[in-house]
Amino acid sequence: MRITVEVANQTAGHYLPTGSPLRQLVMEVRADSAAGQHFSEQRVYARSVADQHGTVLMREHFAFLRAAKLVSDTRLAPDEKRVETFQFPIPKGSQTQVKATFWYYYSPLAKRESEKRVTFLTLNQFGQ
Repeated sequence: MRITVEVANQTAGHYLPTGSPLRQLVMEVRADSAAGQHFSEQRVYARSVADQHGTVLMREHFAFLRAAKLVSDTRLAPDEKRVETFQFPIPKGSQTQVKATFWYYYSPLAKRESEKRVTFLTLNQFGQ
């Protein structure tokens, strides 16, 4: 089964996510077949920074005070559209529920899960 999701930053006017380099937007796509097969894959939209020695910074205050270089940046730019494709080994014609969920991790180092992330959007579709 091939699943295609189009993701767009249409109205923010800035990169998503923005602010702290530790913030992330995570899209998880799940495919659950009627035959009992379960598959899941994620795409992470985030920015990663390192200090002058190349050590990736994982604490927010260090990311702002010691960041010397950009390691990676998969955030969505203003007005950017991306097509994300997922392939799962589900036979053609199988009844399948597909679910895409977006989580916004605004405080990844918080102690409680409820302080780490918020569900941003969930979409469900049944298909064959």
